[in-house]
Amino acid sequence: SADTNCVPDNISFVNTSPQHPSFRYELNFGNGQTATSYQPAAVRFQPAASFGDTTYTITLRVWNECQSTTFTRSLFVRSLPNASFIPNRFTGCSPVQVTFLNRSAGLNTSYRWNFGDGSPWLDISNKDSVVHLYSTGAVTTYTITLVAKNHCGNDTATLPITIRPNTIRLDVETDGTRTKGCAPLTLQF
Repeated sequence: SADTNCVPDNISFVNTSPQHPSFRYELNFGNGQTATSYQPAAVRFQPAASFGDTTYTITLRVWNECQSTTFTRSLFVRSLPNASFIPNRFTGCSPVQVTFLNRSAGLNTSYRWNFGDGSPWLDISNKDSVVHLYSTGAVTTYTITLVAKNHCGNDTATLPITIRPNTIRLDVETDGTRTKGCAPLTLQF
């Protein structure tokens, strides 16, 4: 059967094979580390580069001049999440929609978004991009927060974006009621 642990973590192994002065022991932890003592020290397991789950095959070989026996066991390790996102813009003029691309790594079970503008947290269970509308009457820097979560824990990423008010108001008047004419037509504003 496979044991499950969250990494990074130091994992201890208990050798339950008989201990005898004529026996030799060789442990291969499947992660590049080995030991030759009967009872090895705890072994550090790191998350996979992709922050995905990994199964390591642990092998214990015990031998002497007459016999050799090998025991194998699987160790299933889960990675902590790694929250990451990028907005499609870091600045904009109000009102503006901003799309946030979720680039989180790992096998995460949920995501929580806070858009920094007082709106409620958005809880989703997939890695889809999210869109948020910002409206402001003053230059405002918002801190966006993403929390990625799985059964091993959670990780938080934050980024600022700055939204400026749209203060340009177009108001056009012409002289009198003339709105058409033959070219060249001159109108006064």
